[in-house]
Amino acid sequence: MLTETFTNNGCEDRQTKAQIDECLLNLASANSEIDFELATLEELDNILLKLNTRTSPGPDNVHNLMLKHLPFSFRQVLIDIINQSLKTSSSAPAWKTANVTMIPKKDGYSTDPKCYRPISLTSCVGKIVEKVNKNRLLKFLEDNHKLAWQQSGFRANR
Repeated sequence: MLTETFTNNGCEDRQTKAQIDECLLNLASANSEIDFELATLEELDNILLKLNTRTSPGPDNVHNLMLKHLPFSFRQVLIDIINQSLKTSSSAPAWKTANVTMIPKKDGYSTDPKCYRPISLTSCVGKIVEKVNKNRLLKFLEDNHKLAWQQSGFRANR
């Protein structure tokens, strides 16, 4: 019963994914040598400063509170890991795994799976890497005028 609740036919998803893949291929062929600048310690510190410490850790059990209070030497190791990820255009498989837990939609518990919503707890380190990548990608899209002017969501000062 749970699989019936959280499974769809995926037709729209396949079509949207095909459109995104085509767009990325066109972008990659036009700009095959995109070199993103490396992350800096200042950028990492800004990201760590804004971390929510009231979230749960993912499968790696690394908590945001721990990351927020890292000593300088470990922040330097973290920035090296992030920059290696940027250089190789890849990420660790552990950053993509998640612990999925079901949370009741309303007060109280029920035996009906439709009364629950899934929550994915992913790696906090992976989320930091995603934020760094998002900053690079957004800057590239802005600088090369690849976003429609109507696009306002997730853009600064809009």
